[in-house]
Amino acid sequence: MPKIAKLFVSECSKATAMFTKRTADLDGSLASQNATGGALGERLRSVLQDITITGDLRSAGIIAFDGNLIGNVTTDTLVLGRDGKIDGHVRARNVTIDGVLVGEISAVHVAITASARVTADIVCQSVTVEVGSEIEGSLCCKPVPAED
Repeated sequence: MPKIAKLFVSECSKATAMFTKRTADLDGSLASQNATGGALGERLRSVLQDITITGDLRSAGIIAFDGNLIGNVTTDTLVLGRDGKIDGHVRARNVTIDGVLVGEISAVHVAITASARVTADIVCQSVTVEVGSEIEGSLCCKPVPAED
């Protein structure tokens, strides 16, 4: 089992900007199974390898991506697979990077796996980084304070 390090940085020094461009909306539902065989229960969009997209992706559900994207991603959850590469900005609640990402990440939670190669500025509330990943860029991680 890989060792996982959690990093928390108390102050943010960089703000992220919103982005707008042409977008490809991904709508609809797809019942799928997760790695343990359970139903995801949310909308899932999967883009397999051997595809290159120039433009933006937007979805209210989950995007599992293993292709090449030159553009931005706005979604609830992004899972960038081992064969996936994104050159652009990612805005999501949850982001898991197993492939290559160049750009910026703005998310609540970011998970970077051992095979990930990330060159990005990351703004999040929490981050998990596996030993073996390559990361270059700035990190601004500001957890939400617990309510009394």
